Amino acid sequence: MRLLLPKSGLIAFAACASLMLGALFGYPMNVLAPPAAAEDSPWRTSYDCSPLTKIEQVTVGTALALSVGTPITAEGAGRYTEEKLSAKTEIFPTTQNAVALVAAGKLDAAVGGLSSNVFNSIANGIPLAVVAAYGQIDASNPAGGFMVRTDLLDSGTIRTMKDLKGRTVAFPGTVGSPSAYLTELLLAEGDVTYRDIKHVNLGYSDMLAAFQNQRVDAAYVAAPFKVGVEQSNVARPFGNVALVAGQSSTGILFGTSLLRDRPQVACALLRAHLKTARMDLAPGYSKRGDIAKYFVEIGKMPETLVRSTPEYRYDPELAVSEKTMAQMQRMFIADGVLNIPSPLPYEKIVPLQFRKAVLDSMK
Repeated sequence: MRLLLPKSGLIAFAACASLMLGALFGYPMNVLAPPAAAEDSPWRTSYDCSPLTKIEQVTVGTALALSVGTPITAEGAGRYTEEKLSAKTEIFPTTQNAVALVAAGKLDAAVGGLSSNVFNSIANGIPLAVVAAYGQIDASNPAGGFMVRTDLLDSGTIRTMKDLKGRTVAFPGTVGSPSAYLTELLLAEGDVTYRDIKHVNLGYSDMLAAFQNQRVDAAYVAAPFKVGVEQSNVARPFGNVALVAGQSSTGILFGTSLLRDRPQVACALLRAHLKTARMDLAPGYSKRGDIAKYFVEIGKMPETLVRSTPEYRYDPELAVSEKTMAQMQRMFIADGVLNIPSPLPYEKIVPLQFRKAVLDSMK
């Protein structure tokens, strides 16, 4: 498997596809037609999940984050090879373009954040499916989280979430992104919404400098960058981490190129990720030198941050939480970026027969 930066042609296509899907499905702007009428599922009702007999090629688009660690770890630990997969991973700064390419059949799978465009696409009949969810924050030792500038905390300017009304808050993307979802869950404790803050769209790697320059008052900072901000002492964790602990707003998406057209390959790809979660990312993985090495050498992440970041918890079944899927949709509907009257049914988002077939094949 090769780790590739997207070539210019792929970037151009991704941008084009993203714009076209954005115009159709309402991201980042909300310009949606009413959802299509419910139709029969585009997925199979039965799956052959027997082992592959020859090498199969798959393409996976991913954003780099410790909470979506299975693609990098699956490569390093040889889980793809075990499943007779030759997987080519394309790295994207965010998952949005990768999702557009999966919807267009130009990528087999996308790994990363579950944003409003995913639900908008499914609601409008685009055959995308969330087949697995990824790392969850441990409340006792959170890897990522919400942070407020130290000077504002020490001076008493900010004491509670209510004090963040009118303040500058950073997270990647805009309303409807996974980071926005987690931020709003925390802000809600002070009856603060997205509309009550001044949002700054910043990548996680830029947040330390933004705190140092006092460009932002608060930010949602993911691993491994939260460690760097904490070590600098320019900002400290803030808010009730229990509100986001156990939430998994990242996952893996398959399209028709796998689930409909190559079901046996789809089984093998999900099985490789499940093996990785169970065998390589089980609790205690951060103490294993080989795992950290994969993130540093394959993922090109800073070694000091990788080795000092608290662990994410990986569910052994990479289960997709029905509660979280409904909660995310309700928030996106309230924010005006998901144009459906009520959340989509769980079974319209998650291909239940497929997941069952894969899990049964591992017994």
